[in-house]
Amino acid sequence: RYQCATNISTSAEKLFNHEEVIIETRRATGHADPYVRSVAFLTLAKFYDSGFGSVEQSDELARENYEQAAALGNTDAMNDLGIMYR
Repeated sequence: RYQCATNISTSAEKLFNHEEVIIETRRATGHADPYVRSVAFLTLAKFYDSGFGSVEQSDELARENYEQAAALGNTDAMNDLGIMYR
């Protein structure tokens, strides 16, 4: 049981490693599939919007990433961008 709990704990740490999440999300903005890119830009926008992990909160960078995602047709980004301008 202890070994199983240790494996789960280690997996959880990897899953919630902010730096890895940020790096992989930035990498995905160059993906060939426009949908994957749009979700990556939306995710980065939310990181900047909230100041996730080591990402410093920035309305300007959040807006830029929402715009990138919206330009790729991501309707969630379009909605969030509209909320920013409200």
